Amino acid sequence: GDVMKHGSRVRFGRGDVLWSDGDPADWLGVVCVGTLKLTRPSEGTTDTMVDLVERGRMFGEEALVQGAQRPWTATAISSGRLIKLDGETARPHLQQPDSRALMDHIFGVMVERSQNLRHRFGDITDGAVGVRLARVILRLADRVGLADSRGQFLPIRLTRLELAGFLGCREETVIRHM
Repeated sequence: GDVMKHGSRVRFGRGDVLWSDGDPADWLGVVCVGTLKLTRPSEGTTDTMVDLVERGRMFGEEALVQGAQRPWTATAISSGRLIKLDGETARPHLQQPDSRALMDHIFGVMVERSQNLRHRFGDITDGAVGVRLARVILRLADRVGLADSRGQFLPIRLTRLELAGFLGCREETVIRHM
């Protein structure tokens, strides 16, 4: 909304790391074009996929808490643009009497992220890999899919390694199930 007019436009390319797990949380953003992945390092060869952030979605909301650290790594999986807002700039807007709509939106983003994390636990632990893979693809289709004559088209290009990150398994396992 209105507070984002104080932000700056930033371009990113596929593979660009916007921040890493443990970095200071000093800015938040809204994706205008493109897609980012939020990941946590894991002990295996594949980082665990926490969430995707696509066009129109806010991310980095932890920057609104002074002194917070990033709970995951944000990496671009496609080229794009975002609006970046410094946390120090955003925090005073939350103190304004007319900030109720902004607070409601931020709370909604946090609740949605929490719900996505609940689903992510199931994607990693509940059922056979083929079932988990189908569940992930169907959930992505519900969220960002575009209907065409053949069914749902996912406008996001995910590698087999990224799909493995969604499932908590190895890339080779995804290859076998695909």
